Amino acid sequence: MASSPKEFQFPTIEDLKEAGYRVFPSPLEDDELVFFHATLAQHLTDIINDGFRSAKELEKGELDSVSYAKQSPMALGHVCKPGQPVDNEFLIIAVRFEDTVLHRVNASDMHVFNGTQPEIIGVCRIPRTYVHA
Repeated sequence: MASSPKEFQFPTIEDLKEAGYRVFPSPLEDDELVFFHATLAQHLTDIINDGFRSAKELEKGELDSVSYAKQSPMALGHVCKPGQPVDNEFLIIAVRFEDTVLHRVNASDMHVFNGTQPEIIGVCRIPRTYVHA
């Protein structure tokens, strides 16, 4: 098994609001090659061992790419419904790509179709008590 990524503490509500709902430190959030992927915490070991896989590869849907948000607030919003507590144990994984040239990059995210695996540089667990604004 690959080594466990660095775990980042989920910010306090005050710090989270002040940081624009960014859950990772600014050097990661501001790095053009760092992206964020939200998922159920139970998937982390499989991702560490086998890499990120599309819904199609996992036979859980038709999507044949893996999506990564450009900033963590987008990943946070992907798994949190406004005004409701988190209904499962989720985490956000911070990853670094060597480059983004071969991938479809949009204003808010990037879609990887060719199986490129980024370096996992950290995770932040979303507390089940968190209520997204």
